[in-house]
This record gives sequence, structure tokens and C-alpha cells, in this order.
Amino acid sequence: MGTSVAELYRVDPSDGELIFINRWDNWNDYWHSIVSSRLGFEGTQCLFFFDREHVQALIHTLTPDGNLHFVREVPRRELEPFFWDLVVPGPFVYSEGPVRGNYSNNGLLLYHRGSGFAVTMALGSEGDLAVIDTFKGWRDSWDSIVGHGSIHGPPGFFFYDKSNGDLAFYDYHTRSSSSPGHLASPHIHSVGSWDLMVAIPLRNYPDEGRVDQVLFLNRGDGQAALYRTDDEVGLILVRRYALGEWGGSWDIIVPGQYLVGVPSTQLLAYSRTERRLQLINLESDGAVTRGAEFEQGERQWSQIVRGPWIGDADHLLFYRSEAE
Repeated sequence: MGTSVAELYRVDPSDGELIFINRWDNWNDYWHSIVSSRLGFEGTQCLFFFDREHVQALIHTLTPDGNLHFVREVPRRELEPFFWDLVVPGPFVYSEGPVRGNYSNNGLLLYHRGSGFAVTMALGSEGDLAVIDTFKGWRDSWDSIVGHGSIHGPPGFFFYDKSNGDLAFYDYHTRSSSSPGHLASPHIHSVGSWDLMVAIPLRNYPDEGRVDQVLFLNRGDGQAALYRTDDEVGLILVRRYALGEWGGSWDIIVPGQYLVGVPSTQLLAYSRTERRLQLINLESDGAVTRGAEFEQGERQWSQIVRGPWIGDADHLLFYRSEAE
């Protein structure tokens, strides 16, 4: 038990309003990563909680009335030997069943910076974790890693190193009877040093893991750049933004398809210092317009996670760590 707080909201698809569903007090103070994943190849959407301080993980689903349903506590032996820095969900679990050739969004990548060690795992229908591949010798300075599902080829990962501005995209070929799992066909781009990297999913398919665009943003001056992904060359620049065009000092940006009948992608942007949320519409050509705005009182959220945990509607979990 801890002193941290979490709240659950549903996004009204007609106007983007946030509808309060539930609140939890006395949560663990050390949830370093909370990610949305899936139990099994076509199973229930779930939440994976990772406590880096104590190398602990819990898996929950959500009931129709918005309560947490405990699935499993992951034994420490399945998570060791590292205090993982990044927990990355992704569509890289290969189907061996009747739909062989498809990839499911029940994969997790765990990465440790200090050692350059990483492991990919599949999350099973009962919350069990099965190792797919292990990797050694990765760069020890990746700040962000994002899983990417390709329409025409194997899945992959985007890696971003803020220290030198590198953005690298690799195909990921999972282990087979003839070869070990490996990364291939790298595309490396110099995009500069940015505070935030936001992977934006393919419009109308926010939960299939296909990254359509990548946004880079600086908090202080509001500068930003938007790129479109391309299976052949990796990235193509769409637009660079003028100072202040994004309209806030944003700490967290959560993409989704929150509104019905709106052709643009919506981004939920959150500022801790200003304690506010705002919906931002992003057009395919990079044009931005600001939508509904929500005050957040005195609370400063540490993480905001989006997922279709109840029905098909977008839900948002807000978590405040009192350990920060």
C-alpha cells in the first residue's frame, strides 16, 4: 500500500468531454510504468503495472462498472535480473495458430539502459509471461522505444536517443526454428534533441500498433516537428512548427481517436505546471487546431494511459505518484 492516487475517465466520443468513472487512493507509490496490453492473441485488454524500485508487476483488467479486476502478480523471477528502465507494449507476437502470419498486440519489450540488455515477452491469456527473444549489446542510451506494426512486413521498433538526436527504426524478426530473433533493415535519422517523442497510430486504428506519424516537441519553447513513417525509408518530414504553435508547455501527449465523425487524429495534451488538459486535432498535413480544455485542479499527474478496457470506448487512467 502507498499514498498515490489514480482516476479513471471515459471520453465522450460526441464532444471529447471526460466522464469520471472511478478513483483509487493508497496506490503503490512506485509504479514506474503503466502500459495497456492484451491477454493472449485475441484476449481481453489489460493494464500492466511495473514497479522498478521493487521489481514487481501486477496485471489487471477492468470490469464493466470501472473496477479493477486482479489477474496476476508476476513473480520476481520472471522479471529479473534487471531494474527495467522501459516497458514497451507492441504488436510483435507472432501467431502459430489458424491465423498464422498475423501479429498480436500482446507483446512486451523490457529494456535496461545500463547493460544494453532487452527481452521480448508474450502476455498469455492468464497473465503468464513467455520469453520470445533476448538481446545483448544494445545502445545504453535509448530514451524512448516504441513498438510498430507494419501493414506490409514484419513489426519493428522506433528507438530515440535524445543525447545525439538519433531516431532509429528496425524491423523485428522473431525467433524461428532456423534463426534467433534479431533486428534488421535499420533506418537511422538525425532528428535533433527533443523533450518528447510521441508515436501517433494509424488513423481509425489506434489499438493495432501501427505507427503512422512521429511527433517531436520541446516543452520550454514549444518548437515541434512532425514526421510520417515509411516502410522504405523510415521517416519523411511533414512539418516543422513555429514557436508557440502547439499552445502549451506539454509534459504528456496521448494520441487516440477520441471523437466520432472527426477525420483528424486527436491528441490529449497535459501540462503539469499549468494543471490542464487539452484536446488537439492533428490533420494528416500537420495542421493543428485546439479543442476542448479541462482544468485539473491541484493534482499533478505522473502518467496518463489510454486504452479500450471497457467496451470499445476510449478510457483514460490518470496516475499520480507521491514518490516523485
